[in-house]
Amino acid sequence: MLLLLAGCASSRVPQAISKASEKPVLVSQVQQAPDRFLDRRMRWGGTILAVRNRKRATEIEILSRPLESGGRPRGKEPGQGRFLLALLTGFADPAGYSEKRLLAVTGRLKRVEARPIGEYPYPYPVVAIEQSYLWPKPSPPVPPYHFHPDPWYHPWYYPGTLDTLGTGRMKCSTAASMRYPGIFIICPFLLAVGCASNPPCLTSIGTSFITPSVASATGKYVGKPAQWGGTLLDTHHFKDRTEFEMIAYPLDGCGRPHVGFGPTGRFIIVHPRFLDTTDYQIGQAVSATGHIIGIRKGWLWHVGSRFPLLESYKVHPWLNQTAHGYHSHHSHGDYLYPWINLGIGGRRNGVFWRVGVTL
Repeated sequence: MLLLLAGCASSRVPQAISKASEKPVLVSQVQQAPDRFLDRRMRWGGTILAVRNRKRATEIEILSRPLESGGRPRGKEPGQGRFLLALLTGFADPAGYSEKRLLAVTGRLKRVEARPIGEYPYPYPVVAIEQSYLWPKPSPPVPPYHFHPDPWYHPWYYPGTLDTLGTGRMKCSTAASMRYPGIFIICPFLLAVGCASNPPCLTSIGTSFITPSVASATGKYVGKPAQWGGTLLDTHHFKDRTEFEMIAYPLDGCGRPHVGFGPTGRFIIVHPRFLDTTDYQIGQAVSATGHIIGIRKGWLWHVGSRFPLLESYKVHPWLNQTAHGYHSHHSHGDYLYPWINLGIGGRRNGVFWRVGVTL
């Protein structure tokens, strides 16, 4: 079994992992009909959640994710369920199998066993390893340049400059455009690409007037549709539901929480069944669409409070984003936002003068 793990350190991905299955089986399919898939070979992969060393064996808990054609798990794709990788004998050093590493495996399904996640009895498929590959850690990102809002900040001013300054935003120099007319064609194209990279907008429902603070003041809005969002404070798993404790903020035109306008109360998202919260980070921006189903009384810093409950099957995490601020110049995770600087400048008698505007 330890020899199987040694394959993880190899630079070559085993063919059984790199070659796509004809009929891939999802973790959720196994959970729904375990007897149908017993002893069938699985080709799964995902993000390592935990490594547990037992007395005579080691098991690795993995959050399954879709696999690319070469077998690499898509680390930024939503999880597809958890499974346990059972190493029948041997010891796996947790330092080598740290959390959030990507691991792909092939092996036979041995059983499905229930283990608690919070109060929820989660059905874990257990796979006996045959082959595995631990994907190398990604290289650390290059620190971006410090952004300066001055439209004449170097290297923007110099002719021919088209630069992002590491901010993820396109900048088109008018000075460069005057010297190189073709850049008038390039700039709109790059701006269009930046706009297309924005996260998708949510379909708006309800009315912005019914905020969590308004809903908690009276019970007359119970049953009404609502779309709320904010910063995630905590998550809880129960036998029949998953709850998200939130501090609310107004939503922008796409349904993203907007902290620049101040909080609008606290609320609790109630998802009526189990929802894996591995990809939800405390402080992350989350939006939800559903119906107000009640008011829960509780305490907040020794003060009696009322928390509206929003039942939602549509909980939307804004990946790699915290609830964003009012200033539109901030970057938001991996998304690109168009950026334009305009200015006029010159030099006379050794004195440099400039006029500019940053959009």
